[in-house]
Amino acid sequence: MQWPTMSDYQDAMQNPGLSFADPELRSGIPVTDRLGLPRPITGGFASVYQVVSNGRKWAVRCFLRHHQDSEQRYAVIGRTLSSSRLPYTVAFQYLRDGIRVKNKWYPILKMEWVDGEPLHTYVAKHRSKPGALKELAEAFSHMCRELRSRSIAHGDLQHGNILVVDGKLKLVDYDGMYVPGLDGLPSHEVGHPNYQHPNRSEDHFGPYLDSFSEWVIYVSLTALSVRPDLWDQLNVGDEQLLFSQRDFMNPAGSRALRIMRESGDPLLERLSQEFRQVIMFDDISSVPSPQAALDPSGLKHPVWRPAQLGGLLNGIARKIRAPQDRNAALPQEKAGPQVGVAASSTGSLPSWVQGHLQPEAVRLSPPFSVDRAVVGGYAAVVFALYRFHVAGYLSLQVALWCGAGGCIGTVAALIWRFLTRPEFRQKKALMDELKAQRREARRVEKAIKKLEKEKEAVLERERKSVENILHRLSLLASEEREETERLESWLQGQLKNVVQLREALNREEAEELAKAANSIQLPFLGKRASSIMKRYRQKREPLLRKEEKIRLEAEKRKDAIRRKYSSQEQIFHTKLAEVKMNYGKDAGDLDKKIRDENARLMSYRETESNLSRELRLYAEVSFRTYLRRIAFIR
Repeated sequence: MQWPTMSDYQDAMQNPGLSFADPELRSGIPVTDRLGLPRPITGGFASVYQVVSNGRKWAVRCFLRHHQDSEQRYAVIGRTLSSSRLPYTVAFQYLRDGIRVKNKWYPILKMEWVDGEPLHTYVAKHRSKPGALKELAEAFSHMCRELRSRSIAHGDLQHGNILVVDGKLKLVDYDGMYVPGLDGLPSHEVGHPNYQHPNRSEDHFGPYLDSFSEWVIYVSLTALSVRPDLWDQLNVGDEQLLFSQRDFMNPAGSRALRIMRESGDPLLERLSQEFRQVIMFDDISSVPSPQAALDPSGLKHPVWRPAQLGGLLNGIARKIRAPQDRNAALPQEKAGPQVGVAASSTGSLPSWVQGHLQPEAVRLSPPFSVDRAVVGGYAAVVFALYRFHVAGYLSLQVALWCGAGGCIGTVAALIWRFLTRPEFRQKKALMDELKAQRREARRVEKAIKKLEKEKEAVLERERKSVENILHRLSLLASEEREETERLESWLQGQLKNVVQLREALNREEAEELAKAANSIQLPFLGKRASSIMKRYRQKREPLLRKEEKIRLEAEKRKDAIRRKYSSQEQIFHTKLAEVKMNYGKDAGDLDKKIRDENARLMSYRETESNLSRELRLYAEVSFRTYLRRIAFIR
């Protein structure tokens, strides 16, 4: 069945008395725009109109797309929301024969109109009030907990479906809602791309649907409550809050996450790290809620990417054994001060583990007896050279040369002693690992750029192929039109001759009847006229048969033309579908590779950031500090 378009609903809404079956809506008046036409709020699946009836405001949802099980779904959703008594939802009625469009009845959804501000509009107005945004984030978190406790998922949490009414939240648009009782059914929509995980598809349908959207909205509201300037700095607010689909496809290159990570605010840094890890979940059903993830006990069973999981396990293993391995390289009596040394494996640990580690700054540990003995020996040599020179045993030049040689030897010995210290070796290992991580990150960045260029090339080839096929189809349509026109011209020419002959016979018949009327007496005129008409009718019969034969032949030729071009068009339509499928598969494979490479890049960047942070613990492991410690200077 052909479903009505928005313009069809516009026409029907102008006459509610004839278009609606519901008595309240039939007596209502639709709210109009400045042109006097019903004002719709249009989405991807429906147009919503406001109808005022007897002082009450109703929202009438007219479906632009419909599914066979919509009535069943809305019945289950309605019963669940009614029994749950949640303050965040609005009661509704699914009217099977709701609106009449072009003499046919179609279903609508009728619910009370909610006068509120969309979430992004409210945030834009109150972004200069951090307290209001913080309260909004807490209210949103509480609403999500309430829904989750009843195993309900809205399915499309986004700015347009969350209204702020007197500081309280209301949810609208229940097309993609999951409630208990809808298990086993597919989802008919995948939500707003700026609020959904890139892996979301119609196969995902369950109580976990809102988890990723909760992260997007909760992190955005919390970040804006701390840094209101992010709204203008990131130039957002039309179809998003702080994040868009680009941030989810390429978290390593996300400007919003980078600004949060470099903000210097501990809360924003932690939220940035946690949200980046959530984006890396492949299994959408395993994405934890923000409240669970911010509590370490809430991440007991995360599903990590293979590379990330290996790095995590190896990092934890190295973290456990690192103090023993490093202390074993020192004499037993020197091992104690090294307990506070942080292991480089923290680069592989997730932020919720790092948040509970409190590494100490690494210092050069005593004893320095050998080093001081080297310096003392050099001082003794210098004193001896001076005494020998004063006593006249050595010339000044020889004494200076010997002193310079001793100085060079002493410095070389101290440098060697410093380079062989375990603290410096640990620092050197971290620096080498950091360089390796940066090299790998640069290599992955080049690979991502190469893959993106390949994807652009694939899309360009697809565009050209599609344009070529469409051009060929247009040529076929032109050829079919021209051939049909030629056939019509031939038909008109053939019929013209037949018509002319028939008209000539008609004129002869009329003339002969006129002569008979003038020359034959009235009693014999009828018989003569009948004879004349019979003779000319016999003459016209071959012409009529010929005309019919010509028309039949023309129809046969038209059918042949249609069949010929229809078969050719079918071939091109098949090729078009194959081109889109093949190029779509190639583009999908490249998208997956890009996501995987972005995951690797993010892992490298995360490790690089942690290694840099750990290197700061080794700030005092320097040659200058080493010399100060030898000289008993703290």
